[in-house]
Amino acid sequence: MPVLPIPGSSYSKINETEGANTTVVSKAILEKIDSSDAIYSSDIQKVSTYMSQSLSGFEDSLQNLKDDAKTEETHKVSQNYLEITSAILDNSNIDSWSDMNEVTQSESASNILSSLEESAFLLAETIEVTSAEEQMTVTLEESNVVMSIMVQDSSHGNPVDASFPTKHTIVVKVDQHRGSHYHS
Repeated sequence: MPVLPIPGSSYSKINETEGANTTVVSKAILEKIDSSDAIYSSDIQKVSTYMSQSLSGFEDSLQNLKDDAKTEETHKVSQNYLEITSAILDNSNIDSWSDMNEVTQSESASNILSSLEESAFLLAETIEVTSAEEQMTVTLEESNVVMSIMVQDSSHGNPVDASFPTKHTIVVKVDQHRGSHYHS
């Protein structure tokens, strides 16, 4: 089975980094995906496993950081996970997904989306809403995935209504650059 090697090593080296800096692991995976000509089904399976494994100790590692550093680290990991997810979901990988049986497809997709969701929850926990604001929204965008995180200060007793976007309210430009947007 072909695997995507991380520069100077192989995916198996990621196992040695368990508990290591999640930002470094997610960046290494992203760099390898970005520099690869093809992503194989075995690569998708490994990436899905590494994404969930690298998050396991991430929350604990944030405890020693100052608030700004926590937000910065969780933002980096969330952005890396979003880019990894977008790359894996790209239409060019349909054959790789088709090479997996339904159970493996479901497990891989579930691991990837659960990891992306967990990174969003961790980012939301680090976002501080000031007393002048009732909510803060962070939107991270990639070509195949858009993630919006709204943090509300409910201590005033009046939570702001939130709604999920529909296909009619989402406008995505194909040539839009990568990035994130903060809204108050």
